[in-house]
Amino acid sequence: MRFLVVLAAVVLGTISAVAQQGYAGPFIGGRLNATLLNEVSGIAVDQQVDPRLWLINDSGDKPQIYCATMRGDLRYKLRVANATNVDWEDIAISCAGKQCDIYVADIGDNNGKRANVTIYRVKAQSDSVDMIPQDRDGIGVVNDTADVFTFTYPDGARDAETFFVDPRTNDFYFISKRDKLARVYRAAAPHRNGTTRTLEFATTLPMSMLTAGDISHDGSMIILKNYLYAWQWERRPDESVADALKRPGVRLPYMPEEQGEAICFTSDDRGFMTTSERENGGSNPPIYLYLRSDGRTGNQLQRDAKLPSISIVPTPGKPGYMTLRYVVPEVARVSITVVNMILMTMQTIDEDSGEAGVQEREIDIRRLPPGDYAVFLNSNMFNVSVPFTKP
Repeated sequence: MRFLVVLAAVVLGTISAVAQQGYAGPFIGGRLNATLLNEVSGIAVDQQVDPRLWLINDSGDKPQIYCATMRGDLRYKLRVANATNVDWEDIAISCAGKQCDIYVADIGDNNGKRANVTIYRVKAQSDSVDMIPQDRDGIGVVNDTADVFTFTYPDGARDAETFFVDPRTNDFYFISKRDKLARVYRAAAPHRNGTTRTLEFATTLPMSMLTAGDISHDGSMIILKNYLYAWQWERRPDESVADALKRPGVRLPYMPEEQGEAICFTSDDRGFMTTSERENGGSNPPIYLYLRSDGRTGNQLQRDAKLPSISIVPTPGKPGYMTLRYVVPEVARVSITVVNMILMTMQTIDEDSGEAGVQEREIDIRRLPPGDYAVFLNSNMFNVSVPFTKP
């Protein structure tokens, strides 16, 4: 696993939550340029000898794709001449040998009014970009023209932030965000440049507010996330994506991010990566890495981890109370908040206290309606969080 050698094995936090899949982490694999990548909505990794990260920003940016190293250092920007960033929400990649196709999903629709959505396909450029012209920000720019595929939904406009390409069939998959039961749509290959087609409804999922997803490079695993949780599905060799998604997904260890809208498998499919929008308008967004812990490398990284850590469990004998336990490695000013499924602050537990060492406190959640929540602990040194459910 050559990719793992260059990673900084620093754990941001450990999560005490229901998770059956064997992953270690999160670890910080690198950080992104907060000035240019300040609203990341999609991330993908290719399978080249020297793997590359491909990232996009949400609406408001120019129609450009960012190529970065696995540590987050920008290599260049790929500007799509015939595209518009109405609301870019996800990115996918498909490679055959040394050539990779990049797919950008312009599928966001907060108000549910778009007549159609668009997928742009461009060729990934080679790494020989030292001589290309630089933008005013000092980053090289490569210009290209995309193939354009336009789609309509069969049952009315949908807001979506999740898109991936099945490597076994080249079919496109779209998953809605705001439906109570997420809706999965398919566009069967082949895809013809310049055409408009109607998507095929495939299935529903027992979850909502999905913000990102990916399929492994061999097509055997599917991963999806919302703001608080991540899930994985195993796919059989002769099975369609829709049939695999009809089985229950397995909850993964995932530390909620303040605006986490990007997830992808690692280049060797033995882990997954997430990142988010710039935290609190400040520090460069970290690239979080979760590694399969059934391998020697993952186990060693977990043993070598540095904390802080955070966990939350029901308080014994006190219905409506949760016990929050966390570790602050050295004295720091911390704030603690409880947020709901859409990251709206529901309670402020502590706004600015100086703490160090092992801390424990009770949280009264009796006034919260049943549902899924997360506790965020923020400081100028680190940010950790943990999800929980109120029955």
